[in-house]
Amino acid sequence: GTLEKGWIVVSNVTANGTSLSVAANSNKGDTEIPALDFTGGIRDGYELVAVGDSAFASCTALTNVVLPATVTTVGGEAFRYDPALLSFTAPGPVTIGNYCFYENTTITNAFIPNPVALNFRCFQSCRNLKSLGTDLSTVRTLGQEALSNCTVLEGDFVLTNCTSFGTWLFNGSAGISSVILGEGVTKITTVAFSSCSSLTNVVVQGEISAIDGSAFGGHGPYNAHCHTPGHLNIYLTNVPATLGNPFGSQYWATMSTIDAADSTIVVHLPY
Repeated sequence: GTLEKGWIVVSNVTANGTSLSVAANSNKGDTEIPALDFTGGIRDGYELVAVGDSAFASCTALTNVVLPATVTTVGGEAFRYDPALLSFTAPGPVTIGNYCFYENTTITNAFIPNPVALNFRCFQSCRNLKSLGTDLSTVRTLGQEALSNCTVLEGDFVLTNCTSFGTWLFNGSAGISSVILGEGVTKITTVAFSSCSSLTNVVVQGEISAIDGSAFGGHGPYNAHCHTPGHLNIYLTNVPATLGNPFGSQYWATMSTIDAADSTIVVHLPY
């Protein structure tokens, strides 16, 4: 039959009972889809729950995407290589797959207020991404480099439910200002906060076993990645008793990567 003006054909939507999924690779390379809003137009009794891997990759005209709260999975590379994409909305408890928006330099806002997981490099090098619409308090998994090199991303992040904390996580994300690490984070990983030049406060609620190499590297004004002076305050509230004097242990060896001349480390011990 005929299609009403304004409707978009999305190919290969599969059903499992009343749950609908956009199949992997199904619309990859479509050059005509201008925007997607899945919050209307789905037959009563059905709900969209997933967007498959590479489902809308290389859709060169796609500018905005709105998913309903029923979507819990957005697959790997689902919106990679979309050079016109400006915004993305997924309001439900959602997992964002590997490389989902990797190196997308046009997206400015991603509204994902209830993320469960941000996986491997899903937002890496999204250099114009300003906001996630969340403090990440619902997230459980943050994969390696998930938010690295998001150079204008701003926020105060509260990772109180996070139990998986990847390496190079916020590396080069110069706009973040504070982070609370919940009890599920047991190690501050390699280069996790390197070159986060606006970062002033890190609160660690759990018992941290190690601070890995260059976890806070490049903090201070006199290096290639940081241009503003400031203090870096690290609050440790549950230091393992086995450390004895933590300042003399290997635990603190990586603090030497901070520009100590113009940054200050303030460690608050429970004893």
